Amino acid sequence: MAHTKGRLPVSLRDRARYRFDRTLARSTGTLMGWLILTCLAVVVPVSVLLVWTDPESPDSVSGRLTAAWRTSAETLRLGAISGTPLRMVLSALLGLVALLCVSTLIGVITNSLAERMAELSRGRSTVLEHGHVLVLGWSDQVTTVVGELVAAQAPGRSRAIVLLADRDKTGMEQALAARAGRARLICRSGPPSDPAVLALVSPGTASTVLVLPPGGPA
Repeated sequence: MAHTKGRLPVSLRDRARYRFDRTLARSTGTLMGWLILTCLAVVVPVSVLLVWTDPESPDSVSGRLTAAWRTSAETLRLGAISGTPLRMVLSALLGLVALLCVSTLIGVITNSLAERMAELSRGRSTVLEHGHVLVLGWSDQVTTVVGELVAAQAPGRSRAIVLLADRDKTGMEQALAARAGRARLICRSGPPSDPAVLALVSPGTASTVLVLPPGGPA
């Protein structure tokens, strides 16, 4: 096989592993799908083998398939199968594979939830508000501005106040908590000059947009 000059040859195994890694890196759903497929690829054939080697299994194909389905659903019951040593080994293998897949799946879901919570704490989620007041930037006047916006709101018609600044979300919320009171204050973190970050706070649906001049930390 001819190779491009200066480029090292890449084996088929490395290419397959590279494509597999790219597939897993796409999303949590893709990783969960691969885990489920891998588990089924082991559980289903072993369950069928256990049923077909059982002398007490039904004679009809439909009955054996039903028994195989039942065996697949009981993979975590390590002592559910008895008989020859081969059947015992297959049963233990089936249970261990299922246990590994389930524990890995739980770990993936937990990690995905942790990443989502971290994203929310960083203030990187999209604001889906309409008619809100949008404040861009941070200066030493931000507490005064937020206080005036809260005071100007009509009773019973509270509008969300959305603040986007290149600061820590938790720090902004703590600094403005006293001024905001019970008003809906939504803070998002990121540079307002970045169009992708600006889109998170829905400027197109805001009723008012205020741009604060750069200033020292409040």
